[in-house]
Amino acid sequence: MLPNSEVTMQALRVVQITDIHLLSQPGDKYYQVDTAESLETVIDEIKQLEPKVDMIIATGDLSEDGAGATYQRLAEILATLTVPVYVTAGNHDNPQLMSTHLQSANICMAPSVEVANWGFIFLDSQVAGQSHGLLSAQQLQDIDTYLSQDPERPVLIALHHPSFTLCPSAGCQLQNAAQLQQILGQHPNLKAVIAGHTHNAVTDDSQNYRQFTTPSTFANATHKQSIDEHSAQDFWAGHQLDSTSIGFRVLDLLANGSFNTQVHWLKV
Repeated sequence: MLPNSEVTMQALRVVQITDIHLLSQPGDKYYQVDTAESLETVIDEIKQLEPKVDMIIATGDLSEDGAGATYQRLAEILATLTVPVYVTAGNHDNPQLMSTHLQSANICMAPSVEVANWGFIFLDSQVAGQSHGLLSAQQLQDIDTYLSQDPERPVLIALHHPSFTLCPSAGCQLQNAAQLQQILGQHPNLKAVIAGHTHNAVTDDSQNYRQFTTPSTFANATHKQSIDEHSAQDFWAGHQLDSTSIGFRVLDLLANGSFNTQVHWLKV
């Protein structure tokens, strides 16, 4: 595991990137997009941020094909960053190959970490071979245990599948989101949950913590809100992709447990 950062500034600056859908060979394209180029465009923008970034969280669908060569390629791109990068798996990923290729001087796949006075929980919500997500009973217990260990420590949770419903399509869901929310609602030190998967930016303030989804580095997506407009056989019947709009999320985490966040959009 990467060592804890000694952050002395007032705010810990965290960037979330998600849904990269990288492929293994230079020039490979996914829905006519060179996803390596789009990722590098985002990384270049992140490097220009002021104040500088302290850590990056990459919340799944890092690869489109789940290949070892793709994760090796991703590791080389992320190595251009000088800050710790924590990675979680999405439905397109291969967690075993991630753990092999995404462990380096600045890249780590870990269940949790403490940085400054904040705690971070990284969850694998993948169900092998499926688009939807699910957390195991053990994962739910581990979350409850972690949040109980130090009730004064503010905590952020990162996973691939959203912890709230923003699209009626079954493939967009975390199936046991209600169970997760029940546990999280018992812990005032849980401050935020960040996710990807849906390729868009949505904020949910219905709980006593805040929940967010973040745009893809590859393409934004629109989700039709009527279940009648979705089809189990045709994903695109209920979704629309926009490869001209990509982005990432910045979170400035304060020592008192409060935070500010905004999405940075890029037009490409």
